[in-house]
Amino acid sequence: MGEIFVCKFQLEDGSTTEYFSEQVSHHPPISAVHVFNEKNKIEIRATVSPTAALHIFSNSATISMKGAYHLKIGKDEIYEIIPPTILIKNIFWGKIKMGYTGKSSIICKKTGYRSEIEWNIDEIDVKIFDKGREISRIFGNLHKELELESHFNTIETFLDITKQKPLKKEVISIPKFENEESRK
Repeated sequence: MGEIFVCKFQLEDGSTTEYFSEQVSHHPPISAVHVFNEKNKIEIRATVSPTAALHIFSNSATISMKGAYHLKIGKDEIYEIIPPTILIKNIFWGKIKMGYTGKSSIICKKTGYRSEIEWNIDEIDVKIFDKGREISRIFGNLHKELELESHFNTIETFLDITKQKPLKKEVISIPKFENEESRK
């Protein structure tokens, strides 16, 4: 269809992550996405087909992100990603709140690594497995701090989100856009 969006992010390690997406179908809506960081040898390829449902009596809506999602690390470590559902609360009255809900997973058939993730709007609980044995857990508030619990039962801060700086998205200037490109 040719409707595309392109941007890049400069990371603190000096590398660049590039993002390309194109809407490849209107009915049903399907987008193709390619994200990569050549220096760090990380690549994500996905086809995304969102399906929305309105829940009038619970004042909410959900969006299922169906499709195929693959994360590649290095030459041949490929992870299959099953995404969570997006939940939007208070769409008719009250303060709107949006986040992920339900379960998702990330699986690498080659290494045997697997994660099972439970989402609850602001909270996340990730169990990480190596060939079926739980080896660690990451949990916490997605707007504050995530903790890491190892299989030795030690808990330490994994990521303090309040100290993270947002990445600046770089896009080409509008006069250089092709007719099909978008900043939306």
